[in-house]
Amino acid sequence: MEFLVGVGASIIGKIGEYTVVWAGRHVGYLFHYNRNVDDCNTQIQQLHYAKERLQHSVDMARRNLEEIEADVEDWLRQSLEITEEAEKFIQKEDQTNTRCRNWMFPNLVLRHQLSRKAKKMALKAAKMKNNACTFERVSYVLTVPCIPENKGYEDFETRKSTFTGIINALKDPNVSLIGITGTAGIGKTMLAKEVHKKALEEEVFKVVVMVTVSQTPDLEKIQEEIAKKLFLRIEEKSMSLRAEKLQRRLRQEKDILIILDDIWEKFDLQHVGISFTEDQRGCKIVMTSRFQDLLCDEMDVGEIFHVGVLSDGEATDLFNNIIGDTMRNTDFQSLAASIVEECAVLPIAITTVASALKKKNLFAWKDALTQLQRSSPTHVTNMHKNVYNGIRLSYDFLQRDEAQSIFLLCCLHEEDANIGIKDLLRYGCGLGLFHHVYYLEEAKCRLYTLLIKLKARGLLLDGNDKWSVKIHDVTRDVGLIIASEDKHMFNIRSNVELEKYRKEKRIENSIAISLIYNDVNYLPDNLECAQLLLIRAWKSEGLQVPDDFFEEKRKLKVLDLSFAYLKPLPSSFRFLRSLQSLCLRNCKLGNPAIIGELENLEVLDFSYSSIDVLPKEIGQLTHLWFLDISFCRDLKVIQSDVISKLTRLEELNMRMSLDIQWKVEGGRDGETNNASLSELKDLFNLKTLYLDLRDDSMLPKGLVYDKLDAFNISICYHKVFVKFITIRESSEAFKPLSLKVNLNRRCLLDEYGLAVLLKRSEVLYLQGLEDVGSVAYELDADGFPELKYLSFTCNEQIKYIVDTMLQIDPPCAFPSLENLILAEMENLEKICNGLPPPESFCKLQFIQVIDCPNLKELFSFSTARWLLQVKEIEVYNCDMIETIVTNDCQGVIQAGAFPLLGSLKIRYAPKLLHFFSAAQNQPFFGVKNLTELTVVSCGSLRCLLSSFVAANLVQLHKLHIVECEMMEEIMTVDQRMEKIVFPKLTCLVLESLPNLTRFCSEILIEFPLLTNLELYSCPKLMTFISSPTYTIVADNSLSNTTFSLFNDKVRFSTLFSCLFTLQTIPDYLYCYYMVAHLGIIGAGCTPKFTEHEDSIHG
Repeated sequence: MEFLVGVGASIIGKIGEYTVVWAGRHVGYLFHYNRNVDDCNTQIQQLHYAKERLQHSVDMARRNLEEIEADVEDWLRQSLEITEEAEKFIQKEDQTNTRCRNWMFPNLVLRHQLSRKAKKMALKAAKMKNNACTFERVSYVLTVPCIPENKGYEDFETRKSTFTGIINALKDPNVSLIGITGTAGIGKTMLAKEVHKKALEEEVFKVVVMVTVSQTPDLEKIQEEIAKKLFLRIEEKSMSLRAEKLQRRLRQEKDILIILDDIWEKFDLQHVGISFTEDQRGCKIVMTSRFQDLLCDEMDVGEIFHVGVLSDGEATDLFNNIIGDTMRNTDFQSLAASIVEECAVLPIAITTVASALKKKNLFAWKDALTQLQRSSPTHVTNMHKNVYNGIRLSYDFLQRDEAQSIFLLCCLHEEDANIGIKDLLRYGCGLGLFHHVYYLEEAKCRLYTLLIKLKARGLLLDGNDKWSVKIHDVTRDVGLIIASEDKHMFNIRSNVELEKYRKEKRIENSIAISLIYNDVNYLPDNLECAQLLLIRAWKSEGLQVPDDFFEEKRKLKVLDLSFAYLKPLPSSFRFLRSLQSLCLRNCKLGNPAIIGELENLEVLDFSYSSIDVLPKEIGQLTHLWFLDISFCRDLKVIQSDVISKLTRLEELNMRMSLDIQWKVEGGRDGETNNASLSELKDLFNLKTLYLDLRDDSMLPKGLVYDKLDAFNISICYHKVFVKFITIRESSEAFKPLSLKVNLNRRCLLDEYGLAVLLKRSEVLYLQGLEDVGSVAYELDADGFPELKYLSFTCNEQIKYIVDTMLQIDPPCAFPSLENLILAEMENLEKICNGLPPPESFCKLQFIQVIDCPNLKELFSFSTARWLLQVKEIEVYNCDMIETIVTNDCQGVIQAGAFPLLGSLKIRYAPKLLHFFSAAQNQPFFGVKNLTELTVVSCGSLRCLLSSFVAANLVQLHKLHIVECEMMEEIMTVDQRMEKIVFPKLTCLVLESLPNLTRFCSEILIEFPLLTNLELYSCPKLMTFISSPTYTIVADNSLSNTTFSLFNDKVRFSTLFSCLFTLQTIPDYLYCYYMVAHLGIIGAGCTPKFTEHEDSIHG
């Protein structure tokens, strides 16, 4: 009995202890209420800072087209939920100051609840904040090879065997080095580019890198280009360390092709870091060269393929195709045969000559033939004389010296350069090449006309973008011969070559010198070139210039010392009184005041340079047409009256020089000596303005922009970060006719004179404008007819983008718009209220809607069916959206909306019920072009699509369904259908679908190209198709239960990657297919198989 009493006492004592602890903890919530709440606020604030830091890294990664790690996205998602929960808590916490009903004492129950919640929330936030430091990286590079175009390639019959031989050699494990040889202009580079393209198309290699070696190899550039393809950063300065790092990275590859184009002399692969081991039989190197003995004897290339001349028929066809209709005239046909013969059936010669003769008369053709027959250059080496003759003829046929001069300026650039059109404009204006041109805009038009002509003649090629051009290396070689012999214009590749030319007095009478490589790092004191008109030292980084260098070069008109070290500026600058164009980009600059003495200067470029003051002396340059101070991060002061004195200025570029301390209109007199933007009013000739401002108070009222032909202006605009979704930036964002505005009220647009630019803009970013109800018609009564890109963010008032309900016969809305971005539009209900006029949105291609909590639909079907160009739709974080397209039509719909739609992504749309509010068997979109469908966190969706819709997904490549809590099946089945084929689906991901029981009910499904199947956290997924035909039994406590995941209703052909987690399916269910065909077995359980193993189709 005493024993029982003792036990009872012990139990009661323990209960008492726990009771006291429990009571103490809960009383503590009341006493420590303020401390708990303050600690919660502190932890939430620190979590917010951690989230912002991580978000910045994520956004940078996305801009670099990198994929975000899943755990990082999950952390951002969870931290967002915690901060949103905290915001609600803070609102509720205000209620703790309320009293009980008699208003005499605090509400203790509520204080206890909130204090306890604050404590838990602080612990959770602290844990999340600490976890943010554990990520080794936030992103990874998705290696999707981009198959290049090979514009202008002709599939000649005589080249087919050579091309096939090269491809076969690439597939031969016993061949590692392959050579392509042939005379200059025969088409080696074009053939190599086609090999590049074919190797990727046929998936012979996962990675293909093609780099130009050239006559003067830039080894660091070659390393960088290869490293870039391998996503490798090489920051070392030492060549040996760089080579070692590149070599280690290449040793990791199993199948890579490196194409080294245009090798002139023995090239030490090991010195650069290009080498493979015996085990890397899938790694190959292709080299092209004019010299077969070089590849064979010095580069030890085993398989060499010679590219020969065209057959007579192929050469004639090539010529005729370029000439066009002229060949129908019999008078020209006999001449054509002779001309082709003189071109020695070499493609580049034929192309350039034919381009020169296109649309020319019979006399010109006869004259051309005579020149080709009688020209006999003795100075041309390493090149077929007919190639020289053909290119020379095309040059001579330009007739206008303007075009010839622009061509020769292009030749002065380094080999394979992307030649900036703006650079050609600056050089051309400085040299006075454009006859009878008196304004910068006229010079631009003349230059573009000349470039079009040079491309048409085959002398220039398209550049990497529309603001650049390129030149074929053979054409450039001929141009350099012409430039040096006829015009005394020289390319200098090193200080050794410069010294040699100086001693030989070859450059004594030169008018232009281009120093194009880093090997030129200083200019000699005694360079006697009194006739020089142009000096170009491009990217000769750290170039040292003697103080007296320019004393004897008083005729100089163009000087480009970009990337030079000019601290201080040479005092001999003051002798350059004839200088008209001065380019000092990316320079380390001293005080630029001396430049103010160059009174004839028309072009001045300080972009990216380190200057902190634009002194008053610059105001003396009254002939200046063009001034560029963009991206001058250190520039703080522009002295007053400098800008207002530059009255001839036509283009002013101040983009991203954000720290200029502009004088604020209405500020105290004498407060600062800085310039005010009101000085722009004195620039009557200004046609182009680039301007970025942090604060709209710096912008004077009453500025008139009517005369601007081009503008890129940003006022208080800041990039929007919406949760962890990246808003797509326009590729046109830094181009003319672009306006970015963040203003509180619409009336400020008129006060600042921006309303006129708003209506003319092609690219428009809007933020704020809280007193606006809709966009079209309210901001522009004409409906923005020129606008191509619209981004509207951070607005709480706008309900509609287009509202036609109160309009009488409104004009077409956004007829040119291609991209529409809407983000953080708190009150947006619809994009269109009422039916917009025909042709509205007719060119729209991309739609992105983010964080619009009151939006219920994107478009009605009556509107959507006319949007024939839409290719991408993205909807993120729209809490109320129920459907993408609302059916407002009566009867059966004959055709779906968006017939060209290729990508549909919907994330965090908890009330989404369907894509199209119509019967399941009606086509909600024109899905036949859809290649990617992503649905994430759409909690109300029970089914994704019908079998009727699925049967039309003939182009679908990727299908991702993630975190849809209510989804029970992916596809509903029409009983009349017996089979569904997803012919191009390669990736299927089903993740975090807690109620998913099946992909679909009984129907035969085929995935002929599926290579990647991922199933995560789908606990109710018992079977892929709900008709089991075989069983899998697992050795555990439920061993008497049998289930089937894949049966004979599911057919794969190429599946080689299948991932799943134990949370995907019950631990007694395993995927027979993965075990039998892929060898993948989940940890912790060994499956047994029944005799129905042959029912799986692999």
